[in-house]
Formats: sequence, structure tokens, C-alpha cells
Amino acid sequence: MYHPCITEIYHWILEHTLKKDAVTVDATCGNGKDTLFLAKHSRLVYAFDIQEEAIEETKKRCAGFTNIVYVHDSHERLKDYVRENPDAVVFNFGYRPLSDHTVMTRADTSLPAVKEAMDLLGTKGILILAFYPHEEGRKEREVITQWILEENLVRTVYETKKPDAPVLYLVSKPVMK
Repeated sequence: MYHPCITEIYHWILEHTLKKDAVTVDATCGNGKDTLFLAKHSRLVYAFDIQEEAIEETKKRCAGFTNIVYVHDSHERLKDYVRENPDAVVFNFGYRPLSDHTVMTRADTSLPAVKEAMDLLGTKGILILAFYPHEEGRKEREVITQWILEENLVRTVYETKKPDAPVLYLVSKPVMK
């Protein structure tokens, strides 16, 4: 039986929910795969990374797209750059594939970044949170899950029984009546 990878799952969800006029954020652009996907399905994409190499790799992958704003800064500073209410914010936590694995997202910056993203998010927007099972990834998942529960946010979780598999959260604001 085929088991799609975590990015295939959230790309499929976004492809079927984003409108062409969407504003999106790739909060961890890494090698640019999510940024490229978002550029194909959005009017405007903000691509963040603290690593200059990640920004350059993403620019190469996304050559020809003019709807991307590249931000060489931490995702915990989303509000300093994003002026619209995004329809989706993607956090693919962890480290950049094929790079220095000691440079990775960390719970102490990821939680403030997710909080900022939720504040910015449009009323029907969605946060995509991809967590990985390394030590720091487990810390990120733990502190962010606790905050989601405290804030009474809507959370859908995709996970397998495998302990070494990534976990996907889709998070949105509660529907107000």
C-alpha cells in the first residue's frame, strides 16, 4: 500500500483549498520545495529562512516566479514583513535536507513564530505544522501542542504508528458563532 509523505499530504490539502488570490507564507523555506508549490497556487508568497544558502537554493528552484518575497530572517519575525492576512502558513520544522543538521528550528523560536502566524492568519486560514521525531522536533511538538490546547484552537493530526515518522498538524482558529 502506498503511503504518501507528509509534504504530499499537506500539498494536496492546500491545492484543494487555496484560491488563486491567496497570500501564503513558507516559514522555513529550506530547499524551496514548499515555496515553489505555494508560488504555483498563490498570488503572493513570503519565503523565510535564517540561512542565506537556503534563500539562494529556493531562488534557484523558483526561478521565473515573480510572486515571491524572500526574507532572510527568523520566522519568529513574521509580523515585521507580512502585511496581509495569510490564507496559509507552512512550518516544515527541523533542519534543511542535505545541509548542516545542527542548524535547525528550535522550540524557543518556533513557538513565538507559530503564535505570530496565528495572529496574522485570516479568519479561514490554516497553519500547516510538520514535526519530525528528532529530539528538538519532539520539544517543538510538545510546546506547540500545549499552546494549541490552551488556546482552544482547531487541530487535525495526521500521524502513523511508526515512532520515527513525522507528524502533521493542520491548525485553524475556532469558528465563532
